[in-house]
Amino acid sequence: ANTISGSIAYLRANRVDVVSGTKFGLAAIPGALISTWLADYIKLSTFSFYVGVFLLVLAGYIFARSFLSLASKRAPGSPGRHNAKDDNGYAAALGGSAEVPVERVLVDSSGQVFRYAVKETLGMIITAVIGVLSTFLGIGGGLIQVPAMVYLLGFPVHIGTATSHLITAINAGFTLIPFILHGDVVYKPAILLAVGVVGGAQLGARWSTKLPGEKLMMLLIPVLALAGLRLLFS
Repeated sequence: ANTISGSIAYLRANRVDVVSGTKFGLAAIPGALISTWLADYIKLSTFSFYVGVFLLVLAGYIFARSFLSLASKRAPGSPGRHNAKDDNGYAAALGGSAEVPVERVLVDSSGQVFRYAVKETLGMIITAVIGVLSTFLGIGGGLIQVPAMVYLLGFPVHIGTATSHLITAINAGFTLIPFILHGDVVYKPAILLAVGVVGGAQLGARWSTKLPGEKLMMLLIPVLALAGLRLLFS
């Protein structure tokens, strides 16, 4: 409910990379479906501990990157303000890959132009791994997906955030089926929570357009830290 609502809002704003998002979402399905079966055979407490540590490290990494980015802008001679490069050049794709990036140009509903290059094969591999982790733990894939898309695949922050909703909507839509068939869904609280997140996703998508990319990434820090601590001590 959350990711479908968010995807609709971001599609209206024309900030979703539909081609890459669809490919990444479909690539995540096989591993996510397998993980719904493997969850009965793996000691989740141990698995959760290591993922919790990973989320805390990721929160620290984003904090360090954001701090360095802000410090460089405040240095003498720096522009000291938000500009197009903040979103379109905030992260560089991984080097050393033989894959030729696919060029993308998106113009959102406000007229802002986003130019970037996507390594789709690498992205499909990364998203497949994230699909397994997020399905095992029942956490939103966007927690890990957005940093991966920005720092590893070179997506502009706003495009990565929006596209992550589409990826998770596709992935979650398919992986929900075995959970329903196994009788794992408790419908009453699920429906009540869904009502809340549908409206919240619309507000979040609207507010995200008002923030520069680096500040959006900084908002992930407390969420990742809290999720990591919960997994460590649950």
